Amino acid sequence: MYHRPLMLLSLLLLLLTPLGTYAETYWVATNGNNGNSCGAAQSQNTPKATITNATGCMTGGDTLILRCGTYNQTIDDTIPNGSPAGNTIVRAETKGCAILRPNNKSSVDGYSLVILGRTQDRSYITLDGLVVDGSNTSQGMGGIILTVQGPFDHPPTGDIHHITVQNCEIRNLAANYQNWSDSNAFMVTGHQNTLRNNAVHDIGNNQSNNPGDDFAFPYGIYFNGDDHVIENNEWYRIAGYTIHMFGASDTIHGNNPMFADRNIFRNNYVHDAGTSLFCGGHSNHIYNNIFANIGRGLIGGGPSPFQGGLQIGGYCDGNSSGENQVYNNTIWHSNWQCISLSLGGGESTSNNIIRNNICYQNDGGDGIFQNAGGSGNVQDHNLLGPNPLFANTGAADFHLNTGSPAINTGLIADNICTDGTPTRDGANRCQGNIDMGALEGSGTVIQPLPQPTNLRLVP
Repeated sequence: MYHRPLMLLSLLLLLLTPLGTYAETYWVATNGNNGNSCGAAQSQNTPKATITNATGCMTGGDTLILRCGTYNQTIDDTIPNGSPAGNTIVRAETKGCAILRPNNKSSVDGYSLVILGRTQDRSYITLDGLVVDGSNTSQGMGGIILTVQGPFDHPPTGDIHHITVQNCEIRNLAANYQNWSDSNAFMVTGHQNTLRNNAVHDIGNNQSNNPGDDFAFPYGIYFNGDDHVIENNEWYRIAGYTIHMFGASDTIHGNNPMFADRNIFRNNYVHDAGTSLFCGGHSNHIYNNIFANIGRGLIGGGPSPFQGGLQIGGYCDGNSSGENQVYNNTIWHSNWQCISLSLGGGESTSNNIIRNNICYQNDGGDGIFQNAGGSGNVQDHNLLGPNPLFANTGAADFHLNTGSPAINTGLIADNICTDGTPTRDGANRCQGNIDMGALEGSGTVIQPLPQPTNLRLVP
C-alpha cells in the first residue's frame, strides 16, 4: 500500500537532520611535492613536501600524517583548531619515525621548533609520535611551545587549551647563556593541556662542567596555567630544573597574574636531571612519580637548588604555595634534600599534604624540610630513611620486594584511590591496603571481601 503521509514525514525528518562533516586525512613526505593538490595529498602515494603547505589543506578535525624520514622543517603555528567533537591531529606514520630536525632555525626567527598559539588562539589539537630534535639549530632554541598570544601582557591576552602532545620525543636543545629560558623542551601556558607518554632528554647539552663558568638554566618544562595533565613521561639529562611550575599573583610582574592551580603531575620518571620545582601554585596533585639520581652528573654541574629531589615552593618572587597534594612518590639518591618546602626566596608554603612518599639515600637528608615560613602542612605515612627494599635500583626497578616496610603501610585518604590509579606500570591502588612510593610492591596484600550475610532467595 502506498503511504504518502509516511513518506512525507520521512522526507521532512531527512531534511531537518544536519549534514555531517567528514574529517580528511592528508600526507607529507620528505620526497613529496607541494605541487600535488590537496585532493591528491589525501593519498600516501602523492603527498605534500612540507608541513606548512599540507596544513593549509586542513580544516578542524582533519589528520596530517608525516611519513617516516628526517624533515628540515618546523611547525610554526599553522595547525587549524579542532573542536570538542574531534581534535585536529598531526602525527607520525609510526611513533618516532618522523624527525623534525631543521638546519636553519634560530632564536631570531622564533625560539621554538614547534609553536602553537603565537599568532591566534589554539585549541583541540593533537601532536602524536613526532621527534623534535634541536641538534642542528642555534643555542637557545626551545622544543614545543604552547602559549597564549601575549603571555606578558597585563593581563595576558589570548587562550590555548585542550592541546595534547603524546608519544613524542624532544631532544638535543642547547642552552643560551644570554637568554637562558629559551631552550626549554616545553613551555606551556593556558589551561587543560595534556603532555602524555613523551621522552624529554639532553636539554642544555652544551653546558660547561667547569665550576667557574656561567650556568644557563634550560628546563624540561616551564609552565603555568590551570588544569594541565602531565603524565607518564620520562625526563633525563636536563641541566636546569626538570619541572618548573611558576605561579604568580596579580601583584607580581606589573599586575600580570600567572596562576598555576589544579594541575596534575603523575606517573612520571625523572632521572639524572635537575630537581622538580612546583612554586606559587595551589591545589596541584603530584603523585606516583619516580625521582632518581637527581642532581648527579648534571650537564654543567648545576647549582645546589637543582640537586634536590622535589621542591614545593621557593624561588617564586614572593608568591606562596599551598593546598597541594604530594602522594606516593619515590625519591632516591638525590644530591640534596629529598623534599624541600620553600627552599629559597622565603615564601610561605602552607596547608600541603605530603603522604605515602619514600625517601631513601638522598645526600641532603631523607626528610621533608620546611626551609622558610608556612603552617598547616600535613606530613604522615612517609618512609623517610629506612631501606624500602627496592627490587633493583641498578636496573631502575623501584618496585618493592616482599618484606619492604613500605608495603601495606600507606594511608588511604582523600582522593588517593581514584587519582592514584593506575600507577606508572598499570597497577591499581587501594586493593585492600596501599603501599608507599610510586609503585605497588610484589608483597602487597589484597584483602579478601567479607563474607556476605543476610542472603535470601527471591523466587
